[in-house]
Amino acid sequence: MKPYAFNKSSSSFIQDVDYYKTGVKYFSRRDEGDMACQMLLGLGDSYLHKKNFKKAWNSYNVACKIYQDEHNLRGELQAREHMGHLHEQRQDWALALENYTRAWHLLKNLNDPQKERELSQKIGDIYKKEGSYDDSLRYYKESLTAVVDAPTRSKYDELKNKVAHLHPSKFQGFFLVFLIIIIFLAEILTTYGDMRLGLVTHFMILIGLIVGAGLTNSRSYSNLLRCLIVLPLIRIIGLSMPIMQIDPLYWFPIVALPLLVAAFILMRSQGLTRESVGIMIDNIYIQLLIPFTGIIFGITEYFILQPEPLLGSLNIVDLFVGSVVIIIATGFAEELLYRGLIQKNAENVMGKYYALLFASLLFTALHMGWTSNLDLIFVFLVALFYGYIFQKTRSIIGISLSHGISNILLFLVLPLLL
Repeated sequence: MKPYAFNKSSSSFIQDVDYYKTGVKYFSRRDEGDMACQMLLGLGDSYLHKKNFKKAWNSYNVACKIYQDEHNLRGELQAREHMGHLHEQRQDWALALENYTRAWHLLKNLNDPQKERELSQKIGDIYKKEGSYDDSLRYYKESLTAVVDAPTRSKYDELKNKVAHLHPSKFQGFFLVFLIIIIFLAEILTTYGDMRLGLVTHFMILIGLIVGAGLTNSRSYSNLLRCLIVLPLIRIIGLSMPIMQIDPLYWFPIVALPLLVAAFILMRSQGLTRESVGIMIDNIYIQLLIPFTGIIFGITEYFILQPEPLLGSLNIVDLFVGSVVIIIATGFAEELLYRGLIQKNAENVMGKYYALLFASLLFTALHMGWTSNLDLIFVFLVALFYGYIFQKTRSIIGISLSHGISNILLFLVLPLLL
């Protein structure tokens, strides 16, 4: 039997399904994996036409797995495109983006500028619908790099102009300013007043953010509020735990673990890739230089706070373990939240400059527990620096290392040396 030697003259859905199922069996018996997958993709398209999303996805997924097993990059790319289109039809933008971006990354190993342009435009269009303008611009730019065309250039210029003039509505602006004030108030109550009142205030903030994220019609504003939910949630967890009974060094991972889990859930729900939140190295030389700023910041903050050491001695093993804990728990986790998620989403609501100020103020508020006004000023300036570097490089790698090194010196090394 020859390939495609089936009677496909009828447009009947049942006959189409029978045709493709027969094709899958025929080519599977002949160990012609690519042709069997083409039949599976056709079968999926037939189901998708009838809005049978589950069966369509199953067909696409089986084809994708076969292509992966055969290391057929172009075939996997095709299957990922079909899966992305399915989720786009369902308006499940996060899963559509996940599959389209996987397909886009596969293109890096294939020389196909036209396909790269097509996929970059699709991804850019979805990010634009989602209100993630920075990611949209990035993929429109990738599209123009692959193949220059007037419609994409027009989209890119129009969106770039829109981003330059972004501002929140009056209600959104009022709510976000009020939010900063109430978070500062909650931290003042927790630090200087009654911790129980601080806990209640954080709980009220949490409820307000959940309700606000659910009621708004603005996707970008909802994304920002959902990221901000993590802040009172982490404080509630920290204040509710008998933390004084735990070795101080392990405070960091205990608080950072739910933060990291929440961050990755937010990334998945918003369709954000690693590149979107800055988990990438774009300019390796700059990313290698930025961590050295952590030495300056660590020494400066030590002379401001002069904290007690978290280690009994500078034992090499303890220092190594402690350093890894601090880099991941304070450096990476906090930069992922404040710069990779909060500042990034704030940029889509209020523009880059106000987003930088907004994220820096929130970062400062959550450092009030040290009861030092001078430290608050210092932390705010460091937050502005980290936020500015993130805006220029779109990477959190260098600033995460700087943040981690700063805290290693502050809590582990300098208290034992000075």
